[in-house]
Amino acid sequence: MLTGDARSTGTRARTSWLAAAVISVPDRALVFSLCAIVATAITVQLNVFHPYTLFPLLVVLIAATWKLTPPPFAGVPVRWHRRRPHAASVGDGEAPDRAMATGEAGPEVTGDDVPPGEVASPGAGMRQTVRVAWISVAITVLLLLAWMAVQHNYFSELLSVRRDPAIYTLRGIWLMNHASPDVVLPQQLVDIARAVPGVGLDFGGETFRTTRYFQSTTVVPGLIAVAGWFGGVPLLLKADVFIGGMALLSMYAVARRMAGPRLGMLPVAALALSMPMVSFTRVAYTEPLSMIAVMACLLGLWQAALTKRRSMWILAGLGAGCVPVTRIDGWIVVLGALVGIGIWGAFATSAPVRRQIRAGWGWFCLSAFPVAGLGYTDLRFHSPDYLHILAPSYEPLVLASLAAAVLVLVVIVLPGVPRVALWFRRRSTLLGRALMGVVGALIVLVMLRPLYYTGHHITDAPTQTEVRIRQAREGLPSDPTNSYDQESVNWIAWYLGWPAVIMASAAGLWAIREAVRRLRAELVLVVSVIAVNAALYLSVVSITPDQIWAMRRFLPVILPGGLLIMAWGLGQLYDRRAVIAARLAPRLRPRLLTRGVTGLVSVASLLVLAFPIAGWSGLSLFQAREGAGQYDFVQNACTQLENQHVLIVGAIPPMGYYQPTFRNLCNSTVINVPNSTPAKEQAQIAKIVSMWGPQPVKVAVFNVTGVPWASAPPKVPTYQVTYAMWESVLSHPPQHTVTEKTTLWIGTARADGMVVPR
Repeated sequence: MLTGDARSTGTRARTSWLAAAVISVPDRALVFSLCAIVATAITVQLNVFHPYTLFPLLVVLIAATWKLTPPPFAGVPVRWHRRRPHAASVGDGEAPDRAMATGEAGPEVTGDDVPPGEVASPGAGMRQTVRVAWISVAITVLLLLAWMAVQHNYFSELLSVRRDPAIYTLRGIWLMNHASPDVVLPQQLVDIARAVPGVGLDFGGETFRTTRYFQSTTVVPGLIAVAGWFGGVPLLLKADVFIGGMALLSMYAVARRMAGPRLGMLPVAALALSMPMVSFTRVAYTEPLSMIAVMACLLGLWQAALTKRRSMWILAGLGAGCVPVTRIDGWIVVLGALVGIGIWGAFATSAPVRRQIRAGWGWFCLSAFPVAGLGYTDLRFHSPDYLHILAPSYEPLVLASLAAAVLVLVVIVLPGVPRVALWFRRRSTLLGRALMGVVGALIVLVMLRPLYYTGHHITDAPTQTEVRIRQAREGLPSDPTNSYDQESVNWIAWYLGWPAVIMASAAGLWAIREAVRRLRAELVLVVSVIAVNAALYLSVVSITPDQIWAMRRFLPVILPGGLLIMAWGLGQLYDRRAVIAARLAPRLRPRLLTRGVTGLVSVASLLVLAFPIAGWSGLSLFQAREGAGQYDFVQNACTQLENQHVLIVGAIPPMGYYQPTFRNLCNSTVINVPNSTPAKEQAQIAKIVSMWGPQPVKVAVFNVTGVPWASAPPKVPTYQVTYAMWESVLSHPPQHTVTEKTTLWIGTARADGMVVPR
């Protein structure tokens, strides 16, 4: 029979195992997501995208990366009774404990000292910390499940090519039933396109190639196609909601290490409530998946500096490398991480730390560059036209990343660098203040740019037309080249609020001070990734500037990164509340001032949560399902067009091009006859019918006028759908929806080119 002590020990062991399992959920989910990204990229690019190839590879990758997950209590703040130095420093790793000299509260020692799978037991304090950690994870997971349940009700149905999400969705639908992401058309269609000038075989310009490539990377389409394997197109349309939930959970994995388990929930909640996160997870966008990879990079860098574990450098490299796999501009994350490693190396003086940095650089590069290469091969072989168009912006990022890797190696290898680093170290306080001043001045200048600067970076005619139309509609001065770069900070404030922007900026300056003056390597690495991205996209947004579309540039790194830095700053303020109170008013009652600092942190947290909610104009916008009814509309059309030769004749509808829609959902062979005169259309149709063979040719018409009907044009469309879309504006966030209508008439083409109504 077990004694009471034995039973108590067994209960504690089971509780410890359960706590470790719960606490590790965000980290495990993040690593599993990276494995899913890599497995999908490999199988899609090799044209072997099947359940029986993807899932075994996924299991192998999960097993291979199992130890990349940080220890179960890594990063959980633990206050020991005795003070110990910071776990990492930019310089020696065993830097003098400045807190002891200044009288500040002792630095935190994290659970990184606990071996994987084990639970430290320093007493009641640790047990309380562990309890807070697993309860915080449980609350976060439950809240995110509730968030996904709500989002699940408002998914979008964008099934014709209007903008990128429809392209990703249609490519995902194609991959549900095909092993390759590329579409191979019959040679007969290319012959028809050559023989009949003006007709098109796909949206966009005609290439006269049998192989057609969608304009996108293939990972997001591949992952939502997996959902389609289990639940068909209806589940595929909702898949990005799950990806968004995983992105927020990944963000918490980083936030709890930077701000603690409870305060770490704040940035996650603020982003989850914001309009960009809500919008970009209701339909297939690349940004939520990119955000998962970015969080993996930040988590790995933070933990690598604190723990000196090789596995954390590999995790950081895999995360950084996966960003270019999900987005064409993802190399900027690789560049930012290398900049951080280079800065650390420039400040390192001791030989052991420099060896540590060299090893970290090696493991990071060995992990990041091969995986990032998957992003290049994806574009090179499965979206070459897209790569060619964006080569002027893509190639500089790749070359800058490679050059940064070489430059960092020089910094951490050259024997003379430690002497320079020692000079920096001796002037760390002065350098910290100088950097704070310079960066602070730059932040103010960027915020004030609307007063003195107007960006003119829109050069292509289609985008200029879109900008001109919106400017006229909103009563703005006509300036089609205006790229609205000067409004970048204002855009963030629209959705997160000025309090969050100001607090994030202040916390960023504080982080620079801490990183330089107190030699905090983990801050150097994480802040560098965020700062490099912000320096580029806050200066030149490089996207069509309508809202909410333009916020795509900021979602993967800048929005979550800014909120993470802000949460870190609030956490530092709360942890040092007693010291701050004593310094502000040493002769007054310190407990009262300490409570005042606590109240200040509480009020700031409430403001951070309140402003994203206030950014919504009302429930009607939140509850709008963009394109609702499109799937049923297309399914109805497929009852007549499935496996048929189809001509789309005349003007395209507001929802966009339907050639890939009918091809991917109806398995139709589609040719587009563009809008012109009825006589020209009749001649084109007659030529196509004569070349296309004996099978009847169906005609799909979205605008009944201007079509060569064999009789009076039909008054009632065959099918129609009315749906809501968020407004697209330049001067303010979306505030209401606009109603659109798509009508479809179906007929049959005769040999003489006339169209017989259904």
